[in-house]
Amino acid sequence: MLFLRLKYKSSNNLLKCCRLFATANAEEYTDIPQYPPILNLSLDKVRERRIQAYCEEVKAVKTVEEKQLKLNMPRYYGFKCYMFYENNIPYDNLELVQHITRTHLIKDSLPDYYNNIKVDSVLETIKSDIEEAILLELDGYRKNHEIMNEALSKSQIEDIISSAVGVHVNRALLNNLCKDFPHLVNTTTDIDPRIESSWFAGGMIAPLRVQSWRKAKPWFKDQAKDPVDRAIQYIGMPSLTVRSELPLCPVIPYSEAENSSFDVPVFKFDPGVVGMLTEHRRLVNTPGSLFNMHLLMCL
Repeated sequence: MLFLRLKYKSSNNLLKCCRLFATANAEEYTDIPQYPPILNLSLDKVRERRIQAYCEEVKAVKTVEEKQLKLNMPRYYGFKCYMFYENNIPYDNLELVQHITRTHLIKDSLPDYYNNIKVDSVLETIKSDIEEAILLELDGYRKNHEIMNEALSKSQIEDIISSAVGVHVNRALLNNLCKDFPHLVNTTTDIDPRIESSWFAGGMIAPLRVQSWRKAKPWFKDQAKDPVDRAIQYIGMPSLTVRSELPLCPVIPYSEAENSSFDVPVFKFDPGVVGMLTEHRRLVNTPGSLFNMHLLMCL
């Protein structure tokens, strides 16, 4: 027979260890089994989870500037973007613009909102100021390019004059409307602002080189003709923008964006077929509006 002599302190430590060991064993069992999630290991689902995790990382970043840096870090040299400019409208690209912006054209009439706008009373008070601003910019003084004898084209001269007229007309409108609409006092006018917008548009046929690359990979053969996303970059060049803390009311309800009866054409081809050029640029989004592009494309 073997006897084991333990000191008093050692026996206490042994009891503590036994209690901890017994507690740990008891916690290994639960009334409801807890199994790890069963994940789909297909290529599409793995890619989808990776993209979703990256989106969550971007959402976790606090400021807009940091979010844009986070988006551009994977491709610091820039994305291959199809460039859309406000003053450059290639021929026959209306369907493309509708597709990438998810825009439905209202051809019969404008929304009822525009029929309820009454400006006759306001127009009588500011008519003279607007006329004076237009006359002053057209014939009131000599422009800088006239003094310097710069050789400018007709369109460049028209841009200079129209920009100056727009600034003074906007000043006349704000000065007169602030009396009846006090919130206009806090507005900020930006002259020649920078407006850029970037996004990805999908549903377009993959280029032949992409299809050939997919066919060469065994795990991509079944997806050789799947559509791919295109990076879109829009650059607007308005004469001025007016910024306010109060947003404009929607012309039509936001719920109309989910109306399935609206017809939006699907453009499946590469944007290059209608003359859109590409350029490697970083994704940038600055405040502004794409309404000018929509209006010009529709006209």
